[in-house]
Amino acid sequence: MGLNKFIVFTVLNAFSLERAIFFVYFTSSGHSISQVSYLQVIFFLSIFLMEIPTGIFGDFYGKKISLAIGVLLKALSLFLQTVFVESYYVLAFSFVLYSISFSFISGSFYALIYQSMSEKGIEKLFPKFLTITMFFESASLGIAMALGTYIKTALDWDSVYYATSLIIMLSFPIIFKLSGESLKSINTNGRERFNFSLFIKHSKQILPVVIPISLAHACMTPFFVNSQLLFMEYGKGLKITGISISLVKLLSALFAIGLQMHPMQYSKKNVLISVAIFTFFVIINIAGLYVISITSFLIINTLVINLLASLQNHVNNIVKDDSVRASALSFISFIDTILICSGYFLFAQLSQYFNIKESISMLGVFPLLALIFLMAISKKHFNISSK
Repeated sequence: MGLNKFIVFTVLNAFSLERAIFFVYFTSSGHSISQVSYLQVIFFLSIFLMEIPTGIFGDFYGKKISLAIGVLLKALSLFLQTVFVESYYVLAFSFVLYSISFSFISGSFYALIYQSMSEKGIEKLFPKFLTITMFFESASLGIAMALGTYIKTALDWDSVYYATSLIIMLSFPIIFKLSGESLKSINTNGRERFNFSLFIKHSKQILPVVIPISLAHACMTPFFVNSQLLFMEYGKGLKITGISISLVKLLSALFAIGLQMHPMQYSKKNVLISVAIFTFFVIINIAGLYVISITSFLIINTLVINLLASLQNHVNNIVKDDSVRASALSFISFIDTILICSGYFLFAQLSQYFNIKESISMLGVFPLLALIFLMAISKKHFNISSK
């Protein structure tokens, strides 16, 4: 289908060697758990502020230009994180850059995939290809996280970060070979291309179906990051922790692909059931058993991947105009990130009074709110047309 370059870009861009151990790195460099958690708040708050502007930028000036800026900022951020690791203020600034890089990439990348598939007349295969892309993203990240722990042990922390920056930069030349958008065809007068009123209309349609998924994601993301400390609290070493997290990422992506063989209809009932299961497996972490924690980690990660894939397809079926597609998809991240930010903020507060297991269990308040929200809204919100 000529879409293999999107997979290659995904693999290189997701190959984050530092992801499974950065929390340990920062805390071992003199920063407290609360301080590192606040870095995550800064990260997601910055995404919240930049997601829609960068999505509009992609629709104005080109999705490939947006991807290129994102890759450069991501590599720069990782460089700053290791060179100035002892300076909390520089770390905070680097996390702002890191978040902006994600904002430039997120909406434009998936919009470009859909646009490319639409041009080939195979847009109906988007959900499956999206899940395959997420699998390769998870596989790349999983392998990188396991490898990162070995590089740190054999060499040092700096090597982990420099290697990640180099690998991310390898994705830069691939950007301009991606299909779906010709740089020559981009209208330099963005205002003639971007329909702001259409974007507002779609945002209002999308909002009710995004909120429950984002509330679940607001719980899953701090769980994922703090799983490093959670597994070490069970007495697991750095290597075992890194391998455990990477295996969970790989297995959950494989399970999500299996689920997408028969894609879930994005209905109120299906989302309600998924979020209810999600809530249960978050709260049972209070039991304080390693087997339960890693099992719940696997299940809720699988559920989130599947829900996000179904949500993206649902939104793409609503948004038919490519001139606002990146902005519409960025709106999902806009809502997603402000709720994730609140998840990190809550965890930072909880970690000052409770242990990691208890703090993660208390994050179950987010999917509980999602259940309440789902029961309060009507089915018609899940049956929106593109008209």
